Amino acid sequence: MVKKSPIRTFMNDIPKNIFSGFVVSLIALPLGLGLALASGAPPISGIIAAIIGGVVTSLLGGSNVTITGPGNGLVVVILAAITTLGAGDMHQGFLFTLAAIVISGILLIILGFLRMGALGDFFPSSAIQGMLAAIGIGIFAKQIHVMFGDLSAQGSIVELLLDIPKGMYLFLTTDNSSAFYAGLVGIVSFLIMVFYSKIRNRYFQLIPAPMWIVILSVGMYYYFDYFSELKYPIEKNLLITLPNDVLSNFAFPDFGKVLEFDFINAVISITLIASIESLLSIKAVDKLDPLKRRSNVNKDIKALGLATVISGFLGGLNVVTVIARSSVNVNNK
Repeated sequence: MVKKSPIRTFMNDIPKNIFSGFVVSLIALPLGLGLALASGAPPISGIIAAIIGGVVTSLLGGSNVTITGPGNGLVVVILAAITTLGAGDMHQGFLFTLAAIVISGILLIILGFLRMGALGDFFPSSAIQGMLAAIGIGIFAKQIHVMFGDLSAQGSIVELLLDIPKGMYLFLTTDNSSAFYAGLVGIVSFLIMVFYSKIRNRYFQLIPAPMWIVILSVGMYYYFDYFSELKYPIEKNLLITLPNDVLSNFAFPDFGKVLEFDFINAVISITLIASIESLLSIKAVDKLDPLKRRSNVNKDIKALGLATVISGFLGGLNVVTVIARSSVNVNNK
């Protein structure tokens, strides 16, 4: 049996890797923006985490097909950290949270050197699924009101869930046309995500569901801007705001609360969720690899830690291994 040259194998895989990277980037862009907004952070912070994670972990990590970036599981934890550390000032809370993210990354690097990746084998799957389900419910409770165009909804997760019928009623009876159109866009986007897999058209399936949402939303804006005489119906306060000059708007961590209990609690929470989510995602994606390769988990944890430190210093969110984007990467190779 003739063994293939690694260089020839790499060259042969370039077209597939380029296409797979393009598809994954289409998903990472809207998800990065959405996860940052759901976390109470500036939208650009999600993009920073996706870029840093993609570059650092692909070069230094121990996995073959995993994709890294901001993760769903940390949304509630980051939001709680920003709210608690800022004491009502979301911008200052974000700066303190960036410091917690940097220290969390350092702890991940230490865990990697201590070869703690094997701990993923000791977590019962039922406990992890319960944790992820609870996080999903928290995201749903907070974001469904935003989907209906209501930015004023506040309260605990239980209170927000109980207020959903009220939110639906206000959406249907509102006199605010801007909120109504924003809610309509949100509902259409939700339906695209739900029914995307039901459309059996291979050309339609070439573009991921999140990217269809971006195309339709951006297309709607440009339609009103260039072709319609009517004013764009959604007010600016309901739109995502990105800085015109990204390089001049980097946020940098504030370590002023590093010795306070709330800060330490945030660091521990972020580190635990990030490490558990990454470990389980790595193991799950390894099972999807058609070549049956296995990741060097400890090497991957160190790379994730380094990426998180860099991302935090540049104003980005945590970098974790994400299973949804990783599975898309596997399926498009």
